[in-house]
Amino acid sequence: MRLSFRTLPRQHIALAVIWSLSLYIPIIYAWILSVRSGSMFAGSLWGMHDHNLYLGGAKMGMHGRVLSDTLLFTTEEGLSLAFSFLPHGTLFYRLVGWLYGLMGLPSNLLFMVVGLPLSIVAFGAYYALFSEVLRSEAERRLGLLMLFTFPGLIWMEKLYQNVPNIESWLPPRLLYTELWGIGNMNPITHNAHVPHFVVASIAMAFGMLTLAQSVRARQPNHFRLAGFGFLVAWLLPSLGILWVAVFVAFLVYAICYWKYPIGQGVRTLLTLIPAACMVALPVVVSRGDHVWAEYVRLAVAVTGTVDPITWFMHLGVLGVLGLWGAIKTLRGSRPDEAGRVLMAVWLLMTFLLSFLFRVGSPRLMDGLYLPAIALSVPLIINPGISRHRYNIFRFAVALALLPGTVVTYIYPWAGRFHVAGVDHRLSLQDADLWPVVLSEDEDAALGILESEAKADDIVIAGPVLASFVPGFTGRRVYLGHIVATLRFWDKLAVVKQLEEQPTLLGLANARSVWILDTPKEHLSRPPSLRLQSGRNLCLNQETESGKVILAHYIPCG
Repeated sequence: MRLSFRTLPRQHIALAVIWSLSLYIPIIYAWILSVRSGSMFAGSLWGMHDHNLYLGGAKMGMHGRVLSDTLLFTTEEGLSLAFSFLPHGTLFYRLVGWLYGLMGLPSNLLFMVVGLPLSIVAFGAYYALFSEVLRSEAERRLGLLMLFTFPGLIWMEKLYQNVPNIESWLPPRLLYTELWGIGNMNPITHNAHVPHFVVASIAMAFGMLTLAQSVRARQPNHFRLAGFGFLVAWLLPSLGILWVAVFVAFLVYAICYWKYPIGQGVRTLLTLIPAACMVALPVVVSRGDHVWAEYVRLAVAVTGTVDPITWFMHLGVLGVLGLWGAIKTLRGSRPDEAGRVLMAVWLLMTFLLSFLFRVGSPRLMDGLYLPAIALSVPLIINPGISRHRYNIFRFAVALALLPGTVVTYIYPWAGRFHVAGVDHRLSLQDADLWPVVLSEDEDAALGILESEAKADDIVIAGPVLASFVPGFTGRRVYLGHIVATLRFWDKLAVVKQLEEQPTLLGLANARSVWILDTPKEHLSRPPSLRLQSGRNLCLNQETESGKVILAHYIPCG
């Protein structure tokens, strides 16, 4: 039997476009506001520091520096090559930036220009997966419609925040999350986040589809399995861990219950080698490099934790129905139901992992809504109850889906999302949308840096605007990202007391430094700067761009 991917039917293409546009409405709205005001759209709304980190890699690609070992977000020297190519999909964004640069478009539009078509492809990938798992066209249509919803119960936190002494019995992570919670567990926010997350989700969907078809037909496609697994683990090593775990558990189930040939199973397991290598690579590197080990530890820690309560808070009614469907599926299934069994293994694996309370576990939950939807839809279509009870059941499910969905769509206007690095929250209804929209003076100053600063110059700016420098100018920053900038908090303390001329930690041999002083993030411009090597740089000149001042420092004398 030939293994194939079912293409998106013509009647669903319009639905895919509508879904894609609905994901990007807040971003498109912010861009339109910036165009009307003559300001500069920052390119993203939430997770801005992470977006700017990825944009920095893309900017290097736009400048043709795909294989450069230059680090834009930290100034330490002598670091392993792992820092140049392993973190945060670095090579992926350099390649994307190189292709994007051929179009001649500004860097701030990259996430829209790349993300919109990617979300349409993702919709098609999810349909292909649902086509393998769900039996009827009615189930597939409902599965696609579920992608427009968020079943989570995160909205409830705004209610129980008002309960007296609530902090004494509920942890802060259940009280003070963003209203949409962990973005990668929400089909609306996940598929409008950043390109490498979406590409990894597409690869995961096609990989799961290929695995289910391979076992069902007993005709494994080793090349596809290895390729999709590698892509998942390359872009998101943590998701690669889940891919390997689900893959192995599913094959063991097939061998034990469906008499899947052991020899064929072993050969199929060998396709995990590329993914396993990508998963193991950061661990192997960390054993010989304590700096990389500390970097990996911090990168994992900042992602937070998913426990069983958080798991249910994000999946809501689909979590309950999904577990019900998973248990029913695993109790008695046939090889032709391989897709549904695979979804059951995927969902149950994440549920069991949530009991470990592991730091970094949110990265294992990417795309979890897919198995939850696939296992819930058959129960919603045919729960096996009387018609009267079915109507009540259907109404209850719709009612459970409504609040989280509405909140997710209106949150950019009604809620307040956090700007990392400063104690600042904003919504799209605010008159001042900084830093979603940068001022004309800030935009002009970034333009000066791109044209005047050299590739090895260092830019010192406030914690928010500094994150924009690599992606908008291609220049290096002293600090700009809580993880990618080594010793971020120590460097931030230095930046806050520049008037005292402290030693610039982690900066030893710079020959040219710029200080970006803005009304939003005022920095002192001392007459000289002291490098960690003991050398001094002296103020050469100051350039004004409206209310923004650029101070340029070069070796004294």
